[in-house]
Amino acid sequence: MALPKKPIDKESVFAVEQFKQIVESTNNPIGLVDHKYVYLYANDSYSQALNKPIDEIIGHRVPELFGDHYFKTKMEPHYQQCLAGEIVSYQDWFDFPGWGRRYMDVRYYPFQGEDDQATAVVVNAHDITIIKDLELQLRESEERFRAFMDNNPACMYMKDQNDTHIYGNRVAWEFTGMEPERFVGSKTGDVFSPEIAQKLIALDRIVLDGETPQITEEYKDLGKDGIFWFKDIKFPIKLPSGKKLLGGIAFDITDSKKAEQTLTEQLEFEQLIAGIASQLAQIGKKQLDDAINTTLEALGRFLKTERAFLAQFTHDGKSLYHRSIWAAESIEVPSNLFKMDFAEDSP
Repeated sequence: MALPKKPIDKESVFAVEQFKQIVESTNNPIGLVDHKYVYLYANDSYSQALNKPIDEIIGHRVPELFGDHYFKTKMEPHYQQCLAGEIVSYQDWFDFPGWGRRYMDVRYYPFQGEDDQATAVVVNAHDITIIKDLELQLRESEERFRAFMDNNPACMYMKDQNDTHIYGNRVAWEFTGMEPERFVGSKTGDVFSPEIAQKLIALDRIVLDGETPQITEEYKDLGKDGIFWFKDIKFPIKLPSGKKLLGGIAFDITDSKKAEQTLTEQLEFEQLIAGIASQLAQIGKKQLDDAINTTLEALGRFLKTERAFLAQFTHDGKSLYHRSIWAAESIEVPSNLFKMDFAEDSP
């Protein structure tokens, strides 16, 4: 059953004729809607989008074509604003019977009558679905990039040619103790001690001038949680515009440095013990006490202790006494330590 068309007055007919001359050739859906939301005009693109003949659009109200709920919630407030004399612009998704789901940039322009009052609304809708899809893809790409950078265990950053940070990942913020807004705009000297900053900036200049990646020497600096060891890879970034940036990846090697130091100390200790054992095997009984004292001193100094003791069991194996004691300078050794029986006096 066909819906009855609304009557169109002479003034509206004149406006439509003027309007047709401008918009017949455009690919955008363009229409003219009066103050009662009745279509006075719709072009071929409008017909294609709605998948309706022109005569099933002109003379019918907007809610009939788009649905009462959608019209009330999405479209009517914009129409009312335009009929009050304002140019309206908004973007939204539309489900068109002929085009499917499209993202449209919609513009409403007040059409003024002889009394300069808005008597109708010029509708111009531009399909920007491709742009919207690209925006969504770009946003998803940025989110993936951010997730990749922020979950990377390395400290990653970018600087311009003036030594100003323009990017840093989550690890960079955590190490420096800076909020992202503060890190961006900071300089190397704001992060590191003057001595370290000077060396890093000098290497930055070599990278930017020579346009070749460089690896820093191992360096340590005081972070908010103590001393850290780092090693950086710095590389040039050349933008299509010709502008140069510096990229950097700083690896926290603190744990490996600590493990290396532990292994070195262990090796030195083993070498010390082996040397002592070799010396003891080659001395006679008379030189034994001197050798023991020398050994205790060497052990005490290597282990950075204040005292080193050598205790000996009695022949019956029931008592344990200090035989030799070494103490660091300024450390007093009570004489009664030589008389203490560990088995009896120790708790």
